[in-house]
Amino acid sequence: MFKFNKPVAFALIGIAISGALILAQQAGAPAQGGAPALPGAGGANAAPGAARGGQGGAARGAAAAPASPPSVTIPGEVKNYVPVTDAMLKKQDPGDWLMIRRDYAATNYSPLNQITRDNVKDLQLAFKVPMREPGTNQPAPIAHNGVIYLPNTGGILQALDGTTGKIIWESNLGGSIDLRGISIYQNDLYMMVGTRLVAVDARNGKIALDVNTGHSNSSGPVVANGKIFVGGAGGGCGNYVEEKCYISAYDVAMGKQLWKFNTIATASDPGGNTWGNIPDKNRAGGESWITGSFDPLLNLVYMGVAQAKPWMIATRATDGDALY
Repeated sequence: MFKFNKPVAFALIGIAISGALILAQQAGAPAQGGAPALPGAGGANAAPGAARGGQGGAARGAAAAPASPPSVTIPGEVKNYVPVTDAMLKKQDPGDWLMIRRDYAATNYSPLNQITRDNVKDLQLAFKVPMREPGTNQPAPIAHNGVIYLPNTGGILQALDGTTGKIIWESNLGGSIDLRGISIYQNDLYMMVGTRLVAVDARNGKIALDVNTGHSNSSGPVVANGKIFVGGAGGGCGNYVEEKCYISAYDVAMGKQLWKFNTIATASDPGGNTWGNIPDKNRAGGESWITGSFDPLLNLVYMGVAQAKPWMIATRATDGDALY
């Protein structure tokens, strides 16, 4: 006879349940309470993205999925498309939401007033659209002229009719989209896909620009005055290597890098002495993994950066500020 061990029994039950869930997921079973997976919008072959600082959009620590060749998976055309100008980005139509947090000042505020405290209780479901799964899904969709542009896990980007929810077009961008922030400028949507800066034609979903920036991120770019401003959160950001994390700017037309700025000061940079005698290779951190903001009057881009690494003074062996 053996003595019943309650903690061990619960552990074995947990392992069995986890194994069953993994097998069900591999077999393409839909999530509990969810609709069956649809082609292109979450199926058995839907691939998870990578961890934060790699290709955004999945649980932290998840492995990167094999990328599919970029392609338009559902062809279509946005009717009566209106190009987005600098003037429109500075003063948006009340019904538009042209970037993450809506505007350059990152207010997250909509001036629409049709929904009030008195009638919010009367809201009803208008439509629902199945999204791609599995993976951590934290998209920040944007809207322009009645069309919703929605990034999904697994590199899927969709244009939806804002009234009916009908898919106008859908594209597979060949890698995981950094879900927290896509931008729109003129005829194109701009986003980060792993280390790639990708522009997609907002009218039909075709790729218009594809540039390797050298750094991955977990959020998207800021677009202003014909330039794309991108932060970095992968590669040399968190690792002890010679290359440092940087913020960079690119031309919207050709994707040419216009400038870049390291967010960690090396010994020869201004502020480099704040790191004491630490070798350049051991200076890391300074990730800018949240989409920045822009001041049109001062023509300044604002990017927040993470802490220096190592962040403990005792480990860093310096009392300095470890700029930047």
